[in-house]
Amino acid sequence: MRPLSIGEEHPRDPGLYRYEWLRWLAVPTALVITVPSYLVLGIQLPWLLLLSILAVVVGSNFFLLKCNQIVERYPQRTVTLFLLLDLILFTTLLYFTGGAHNPFTTLYLLFITVAILLLPSATGWLMVFACTLSFIALFSSGHVLSSHTGAMTCCSDMSGHLQGMVIALCVTGCGIVFFVSSVSRDHRRRKDALQQLDQEIQESREISGLATLAASVAHELATPLGTIAIVSRDLEQFDRDSGASFREDARLIREEVERCRQVLMKLGEETSLASEEQPVPIDESLFRDEFPLFLNQSLYQRLSIKIDRGFGSIPLPPHGFFFALAVLVKNAFDASAPDQTVTVEWLRTRENIQFLVRDTGSGMSREFTEQLGKPFFTGKKKGTGMGLGLFLVRTFCEHHSGHLSFQSEVGRGTTATMKFPISRS
Repeated sequence: MRPLSIGEEHPRDPGLYRYEWLRWLAVPTALVITVPSYLVLGIQLPWLLLLSILAVVVGSNFFLLKCNQIVERYPQRTVTLFLLLDLILFTTLLYFTGGAHNPFTTLYLLFITVAILLLPSATGWLMVFACTLSFIALFSSGHVLSSHTGAMTCCSDMSGHLQGMVIALCVTGCGIVFFVSSVSRDHRRRKDALQQLDQEIQESREISGLATLAASVAHELATPLGTIAIVSRDLEQFDRDSGASFREDARLIREEVERCRQVLMKLGEETSLASEEQPVPIDESLFRDEFPLFLNQSLYQRLSIKIDRGFGSIPLPPHGFFFALAVLVKNAFDASAPDQTVTVEWLRTRENIQFLVRDTGSGMSREFTEQLGKPFFTGKKKGTGMGLGLFLVRTFCEHHSGHLSFQSEVGRGTTATMKFPISRS
């Protein structure tokens, strides 16, 4: 297991891994501060102690990497133990490098910040108490920071201490900002991911409900509609035999029955997009063989098809894909004049494959296109559409990591685009 990059999110416990990164950054930060202090300012430092502490930090970091299963099982206990270890190491280093005079005592605030963000409130208060006791213990230190020659001391007076506080404050602030912003960003990403997952679950439930509704409606209405159809035929026969004027009523009954049957058939077709189906490579030959089955012959003959030479194939469930494309094509013909053609164009880019359905109809306003794809929203006349087709097409695209979008201009037509990413093995 490797340490994460600074901008990367870990899927399990982001706070623990941000703290791990903070411990890795502590090693080069300590070297950046101490080496110039020794070479430029001439401050005498306990190098053996310093290198020993850094070795413990590096060794414990490798322990976190090697024993990641145990660490991820008990993340809060791990953070607590390593915070206490770091507190002991840091206090020991300060004790032998000036004690309370060392301006880097402000780094105790970083320990408190980590505890507050990653641990329960009780542990946060415990860390405040531990840091306070550690700082008090530094007052008993008799060690001072001196030069190589011993002719001067550093940070032993108020002026030197305040000058060192500038650097210490900068380091402490950078550590707090890095850790807090990283953890906050990880939590925002997880929150967004959870919201997206909730939305997908809700849409799946809606689709399942639609399929159940379709089956229930078809089952409940099939028998009475059949009975009505039989009665209407009997009425027509009775009209011919008796001369009574039931013919118009019988004709109206049969028309309404046929209308109900068409609604049931349409509902069954549209909800079929929600069925499970294994993906197969969709290529030009499969398209030309299968797609005409989803359109009547007159519409297919008016269709203009353009396929990119470098299209290749893309794995998708064939029935769902062709039906989704047929919904877009039928909508395009509904929005076009009888003498106008509809164009289906397949384009391939480096990242995705796009399926464009273009018409030259009356077009739509931006406000109207923003509503497309919402369940039960339709621009068709009452009784000719239920507002489920585009909703199921959009859900089909999103279920297969794709995207459905519309571009339209009033008076100039509409372009519907299904876009699917190219999988990279």
